[in-house]
Amino acid sequence: MTESRDHIVIFVRAPVLGQVKTRLASETGAARALEIYRTMTEHVLTVVRSAGAQVIVSYTPADAGPLMRAWLGDEVGYEPQADGDLGARMAAVFASRSAIGADRVVIVGSDCPTITQETITTALTALDGADVVFGPALDGGYYLVAARTLHAGLFRAVPWSSTRTLEVSLARAQEAGLRVALLPPMRDIDTIDDWRAYGERLPPNPS
Repeated sequence: MTESRDHIVIFVRAPVLGQVKTRLASETGAARALEIYRTMTEHVLTVVRSAGAQVIVSYTPADAGPLMRAWLGDEVGYEPQADGDLGARMAAVFASRSAIGADRVVIVGSDCPTITQETITTALTALDGADVVFGPALDGGYYLVAARTLHAGLFRAVPWSSTRTLEVSLARAQEAGLRVALLPPMRDIDTIDDWRAYGERLPPNPS
């Protein structure tokens, strides 16, 4: 069977106590935050795999490969994230995926559990008429970005993890003359209130 030329890359941090979802952990404790993080990541990965594309887990830190494979299984590919800030790491993904023949590339995070197969399919289809697709997050960032090739300017001098992340990224796209498509906005999970908003959609139910 010919492998899909659509590549979906999910950014994942190794599930180490005290090193994931630290803002959430300040409200729930590190153990509960880790449990929530693992649940979200497993759910998002299941959704992403249902889209029929090649799936790659891009992980950090770089030596976490065996841990990631033991956690998430052998049905997906694995690669360590590049060095640098979030922009540099995403730019590296688009560059490397394009270099090995990917036609359409989608990057998603692991902390937006309402993402669906339709979300992924819509992003891929939108690339027929757009150069870049963003999935806006309600906190001012974005939960998804898709493109056919690297547009390096999108990822430079952006205030990451800021209420202005998407705003600045859209300005970069306009400066580069890129056609942009936007998906429906969704909420990332950063606080216990965010998680409770999804309590009836994802197990385990938040306490």
